[in-house]
Order: sequence, then structure tokens, then C-alpha cells
Amino acid sequence: AHPRVAAFWLPRFERFAEWFAETEPRRRGGVKRVLAELSGALVLDAPAGPFTLTARADRIDVRDGGALAIVDYKTGTTPTPSRVLGGEAPQLPLEAAIAGGGGFDHVDAARVAALSYIRVTGAEPPGEERPIACDDPAAIARAALEGLMSLITDFDSEETPYRATRRHAFKDIYRFDSYAHLARAAERDHPSWAAGQRG
Repeated sequence: AHPRVAAFWLPRFERFAEWFAETEPRRRGGVKRVLAELSGALVLDAPAGPFTLTARADRIDVRDGGALAIVDYKTGTTPTPSRVLGGEAPQLPLEAAIAGGGGFDHVDAARVAALSYIRVTGAEPPGEERPIACDDPAAIARAALEGLMSLITDFDSEETPYRATRRHAFKDIYRFDSYAHLARAAERDHPSWAAGQRG
């Protein structure tokens, strides 16, 4: 409703919509059903009791043979395939694990055949499809699940400390970590603070 916002975003939306309309028929080839915004869950047997992994998939395509393709829409930067395959960006693999176990509403348990991102910009290019190239998405899903179980097992132990700064890879910790202000991490990381500690 704000005219300045509309002036900026409406042309971008229109450019993306045109790109999407041109490219969507190819994505729908061999697809029986397209489902959006699906809630899913998978209960894991953890040392301290059941742990429920939940997700909301942007899109799941059910192909003609029954296999699934999971798609995530991103308005910002998409994770690189190496980060996904290396376990640093586990969202899609964990959604694949839930889907493989039949944990999504209205989707039977089935083999996950493809994982991909659709980048939504409305700029140049207005949209971009970025598949995660791998021979076996199920193997990536298993690895992500094993990594999650390892993390859960660690934190189910009373001896595991909760670190003050959990996401060292991000420069702007206050944007990604709701508890960073409690650790006063910005003060600790500031050069003058470090100099004072040395003195």
C-alpha cells in the first residue's frame, strides 16, 4: 500500500512473474501434483526423549512415477551446492528426510529425486533455478539427519555447554542470533575491548 514500496517492488515482482510463467511449464513436465506450503514433522529417538524435527516446505512436486522434488524459494542468497552437500545448509536435506519418512501433510512416503532452489529477485536475472546436483538425494538426507542426531545427542548431555556465539560464520550476529546481545558479543569482538583485556 505504500507508494514508494510499490514503486520499487511492483516492477520487480512483475519481472519475476514473467520469468516464472515462462519457465514453470518446463518444471511441471512429468509432474502429477504441485503442493505448496506443506507442514511436516519427523520424530527422532534421542537420548533425553523424543525430538520432533519440523519443517514447512515451500513446494513439493510429486512426479508421475511417485518420486518427489523439493523446491525452496529464496529472495536472498541461495546456499551453494557445496554448503548443502557439506552439511552447512541442511534445510533441504532435512526436508528430504521428512518427506522420505512420509512426514509431510498430503504426501506419501516416497523417494526424493531432486532438491533445488528458485531464487526470486525481479532484478537481472529476474529469477534463477539452482538445482543441487547429486546422484542420491536420499544419501544427503541421511547424512543431514545423522548430523542433526549428533547435535541433539551432544546437547541432551548436561555436560554440553551452550556457547555464547553460535554462528561464527555470520558477520552480523545480531541479525541471526536472538541471544547475541545477552553475551555482549559485539563488545567482546571489538578491537578496543580486546586491547583492554591484553592490558
